[in-house]
Amino acid sequence: MNTKQPTRATLPVEPARLGADPPALLYQGDVFDVLPSLAAGSFHTVVTDPPYAIGIDQWDTPATFDRTVAWRQITLDGAGGPMAGYRAWTRAWAQETRRVLKPGGWLICFGGARTWHHVAVGIEQAGFQIKDQIAWLYTSGVPKNLDLSNAIDQRLGYLRPDRRVGAPTAGLLPSRRVVDKGKPISPQARKWNGWGTALAPAFEPVIIAKAPTPLTIAANLLEHDTGAINTAAGHQPADRWPKNAALDQAAALILDQDCAARPGERSGLFPVFRHHPKATRAERPELDGGAHQTVKPLGLMRWLCTLFCPPDGVLLDPFAGSGATLEAAHQLGIESAGIELDPAHQQLIKTRFTQIGARPGTLI
Repeated sequence: MNTKQPTRATLPVEPARLGADPPALLYQGDVFDVLPSLAAGSFHTVVTDPPYAIGIDQWDTPATFDRTVAWRQITLDGAGGPMAGYRAWTRAWAQETRRVLKPGGWLICFGGARTWHHVAVGIEQAGFQIKDQIAWLYTSGVPKNLDLSNAIDQRLGYLRPDRRVGAPTAGLLPSRRVVDKGKPISPQARKWNGWGTALAPAFEPVIIAKAPTPLTIAANLLEHDTGAINTAAGHQPADRWPKNAALDQAAALILDQDCAARPGERSGLFPVFRHHPKATRAERPELDGGAHQTVKPLGLMRWLCTLFCPPDGVLLDPFAGSGATLEAAHQLGIESAGIELDPAHQQLIKTRFTQIGARPGTLI
């Protein structure tokens, strides 16, 4: 996220054209500059994954949103606290998103487990109705945990001679794996051996919100083609209703075996949920060895687009990231537009679209 106010010369004029059939556009600029330039009621659905304010990078810290709110002169909500800027920032982009959505249109918005409630408040303050949420569950999360026993030993001046730490891992978020914790030395460390500070992340919430409309659901659907959920296409298997939870295959198998009547059997219950593991390496576009930190899996994004965007609709992603939502919409034949501020991420989106032909176009 750029913290400098853009000059008029840097504002987007014409979007980059990513694909022609169906049309896919990329607006290269700040969401607060691009959205006001778009006509009201231009989109049927918004599916997006905004920053979570959890410090993944410098653009994802609460202080960054405070600065953005200040120079954009966005009014705070009066609640105060360290996340007031983030809530106000969310409310501001959600208000503009509501304007460009057709009445009754869906806003499908990912959030972080620690900060999604601020996103929900901002979206609600912007005039949306919170209708539901989907829990995307997975088993591959790694906890950002502090070994309290070792921390206490270090605090007291003890270095464990048998503690071994591996080399830093490769990638955008390198970490060092503890090969051997070593044995606690001090009595205090022995007391707190096995205690830590974090749980392993295993889900991300997806907020389901709807733009207001004065019409009834049926009348609004006839007038604007918005507000419906494509439950038939979202079934898995074909005779089961789509659930407000999505699991990866490993999580579904674990739950299915745990709920079986006898050990070693399967209950047959949990495969009716959507199975969406985290994005594979093939789904993560790279440019000069760099990639986006939080790429969403194409299967999950195709499912969300299928559920909430009408077949002849137009979809918007105001925080396009690496372009997973745009590619998912493109594979489904849905016209789409994305907004992305970061020049490196803009290039990743363009790279993604040059690689689309090399990936299978599985629907959902």
